[in-house]
Amino acid sequence: MSVKAIGRSEGRSATAAAAYRSAERIVDDRTGEVHDYTHKRGVIATVLVLPSGAMPNRAEFWNAVEQHHKRGDAVLAREFTLALPAEMNSTERQRLAFDYGRELSNRYGVAVDVALHEPDKAGDQRNYHAHVLMSACTVAPDGTLGKKAVELDPIHCQRAKIENFAERERPRWADLHNERMAENGLSERIDHRTLEAQGINREPTQHLGPAAIGYERRTALRSNLRLFAEAEAIERLQRAAQIGQLEREGQALTQLIIDTETDLHAAIAECESALEAQRTVTALERVIEEPTQIPDRILAQAAQRLEQYSLQSGWGLSAQKIAMLRERIREELRRRELAARTALEIHARENRENRSHVITSQMLALARATQQEEKLGQRLRAELAERMRIIPQSMLGSADAIRFRNQVVVEFVVGALLKKGLVEQTEVADLVEQFDAMRASQLAEIALQEKSDHSQPLESAAIPRRKHGLIYKL
Repeated sequence: MSVKAIGRSEGRSATAAAAYRSAERIVDDRTGEVHDYTHKRGVIATVLVLPSGAMPNRAEFWNAVEQHHKRGDAVLAREFTLALPAEMNSTERQRLAFDYGRELSNRYGVAVDVALHEPDKAGDQRNYHAHVLMSACTVAPDGTLGKKAVELDPIHCQRAKIENFAERERPRWADLHNERMAENGLSERIDHRTLEAQGINREPTQHLGPAAIGYERRTALRSNLRLFAEAEAIERLQRAAQIGQLEREGQALTQLIIDTETDLHAAIAECESALEAQRTVTALERVIEEPTQIPDRILAQAAQRLEQYSLQSGWGLSAQKIAMLRERIREELRRRELAARTALEIHARENRENRSHVITSQMLALARATQQEEKLGQRLRAELAERMRIIPQSMLGSADAIRFRNQVVVEFVVGALLKKGLVEQTEVADLVEQFDAMRASQLAEIALQEKSDHSQPLESAAIPRRKHGLIYKL
């Protein structure tokens, strides 16, 4: 879809364009020219529609457009051509073209003049097409002409940074075309996108125009325009081939540079490694005379590096020198391992001796503690015996004597436990209650015995119980 302007600056008129496309006779009232194309063949059907759907007289309407525009360079109308599908029948092609013309009239508020043409007898018989002529100014439903339809002006669209008429209408025409093809059960479809956008790799065809086509039909020769287009296409192909060759050569050169840089970096790294190896070997020769100052970790790393150096034949290193250094390092490591093993054995023997001394000391301390406990027991028994001797002779064998003895024993034992730290002060009351319970049981047995012997209760001769406070004074 390519939209062209019909303007007075090019010597064209809207009346002449309308008369040619519709094959009618129209007299231009402004200039008096008569545009008679009634002899023209190939016009199938025409229609002129307004936004309201009205269809005015063609000659009257386009003369009104000519009178409406006053400027000598005014743009009167805009035109484009629609390719109609040859697969459809004549009725469906006409319906498709006229429906699209009415849609344009309503969308932009302009008059649309549609004329269907059949293929030229000497041309492609599939070339059914429609010429669409639109007024450059808006039109009211009653036919009144208004201001310029800016949405049809490509300059306005460019300034406003919006899509122009062709960019907006190409997708819509493709959709409507494909919808009607589907309604008629036809599989052919069109695509408004460019060949590049569709992924098709071929040169697009070039429109020659009516003059070149007419020349070729009359003379059976190729027109200069066709020759120029073919030469330009060949030149583009040659230029593309040259560009492709240059790109391939550039890629090959880039890869060569990359490979060269890689080899150079590898060679530099190899040289640096060789220099480092030589410096390492020289340093080891100096320090290996006193290896005791070198840590084990450094010696192990040096041995690994010498192992690696022995595998490199192009570094200029002396194999004999490397073997000598490796043997010296191995001897030093074996000596250190033997010294460490000997030190561990000595340390283990000293630990065993220390452990035996500790066990002996503990046994001696236990023996002394046992002797001390025996002496303490003897002293306690002597003290208890001394206390038991203070019992009056008159109380011997009686219940009072038993009570007194038991009370003395309890106070003595509990006091001894407190002094030794074997019981806490809070546990004294519980111990006394336990001894009291035992003592009560013994007194009950003695009371029963005395009752049977003397028939007198023991309670009358009972000694008052000593308070627990006396125990704390022991």
